[in-house]
Amino acid sequence: CGQQGIFPAVDHGVRGMTVGEQRTISLGENAFGPVDPQRVIEFPLEKLPEGVTVGGQLQMQGQQGPVLATVKELTDTTATLDLNHPFAGLPCTMSVTIHTITPAPSLEVEAVSQGDGKTFPKPGDKLTMHYIGTLAEDGSQFDSSRDRGDPFQFTIGEGQVIIGWDVGVMKMSLGERSILKIPSKLGYGSRGAGAAIPPNADLVFDVELLKIN
Repeated sequence: CGQQGIFPAVDHGVRGMTVGEQRTISLGENAFGPVDPQRVIEFPLEKLPEGVTVGGQLQMQGQQGPVLATVKELTDTTATLDLNHPFAGLPCTMSVTIHTITPAPSLEVEAVSQGDGKTFPKPGDKLTMHYIGTLAEDGSQFDSSRDRGDPFQFTIGEGQVIIGWDVGVMKMSLGERSILKIPSKLGYGSRGAGAAIPPNADLVFDVELLKIN
C-alpha cells in the first residue's frame, strides 16, 4: 500500500482496511487508459493468422514489446485492429478482500544528479528516459538504452513497466539521474525475464528522466 504499484484508486481505497474485510472500489473510466483513436489501425489480412474473426484477440509485437490487439472489422484484404486495452475508457470496479498484511519490500532511490526539484511524474504521464540495467548480485549488464542511443518511452502508473520503476521513477524530478535498487518482488520476481534476468534477481537501474509529456 502507498507505493503506486497498483491502480491508484485501489491503493487509496484499501487504506484502513483490516484482515478479512471486503470492499468494492471504483477504478473510474480511465483505469486502463483512455481510448486513443490513433491506436486503431489497418493491417494487411495476409499477415495475420488464418481463421481470424471479428472480436478475436491477437498478441502482436509493438515498439515497446507485446501488445494485445482486438479485431474490429475484416475486409477481403485488411483487418481493423484496436490496440487499446480492452477495458480502455470503460468504468470499472474491483472487489478487494484483505487476506494478509505484510511489510512491503524496500526500494532505494539514490540521486546521482538532481533534477529541477519541482516537476514530478503523475500516473498517466508519458515519460522519456535513459537507463542501464544490471544485476545486483554481480553487476552484469542486461540492457541499456544508452548503448543503443534510443531513449525509452512509457506511460507511468499503468503497469507498462515493473513495479520498481512505477514506484521509483515517481520520486524523481525532471532532469534527475538516479540509481534504482529494486528487490526481486518489485522486479520480475520468481519468473525472471528470459536468459538475462534469472528468477528472484534483485536489479539495479541507472535511470535519467529526460522528458515528461
